[in-house]
Amino acid sequence: MTLRRMKRQVQRARDQDESLRVVYPAGHVKSEGSSDPTISILGFMTREGFGVSLGLA
Repeated sequence: MTLRRMKRQVQRARDQDESLRVVYPAGHVKSEGSSDPTISILGFMTREGFGVSLGLA
C-alpha cells in the first residue's frame, strides 16, 4: 500500500466521507500528442517536483 493510499483511507475513515480526495496543487500542466494518434498525453507536475503523465484515449 502506498503512503498516498494510506493517507486517503485514514482521511475517509476519520471523516466518514467517501467523496474526500487528497489533492495536490499542479504547478505545471502539459498536453502533448503521442506516436499513436488515438492517444493524447496529459502531464502534471507539482511545485515540489512530483510528476505524472497519463495517456488518454
